[in-house]
Amino acid sequence: ALGGGVEAEGEDIEIVVLPLAEAKEKVDSGEISDAKTVIALQHLVGFQGKVDP
Repeated sequence: ALGGGVEAEGEDIEIVVLPLAEAKEKVDSGEISDAKTVIALQHLVGFQGKVDP
């Protein structure tokens, strides 16, 4: 299963896989608002079309 975390530290890490366009919509709507995810998505969008998959 995707995710994990250290149970003793109360971590519950959930990985959600979705298309980039949908992730961008969720950032724009505020549904995704944590800084690390927003910055990672902005970084990824900046590289679109600049690297081979």
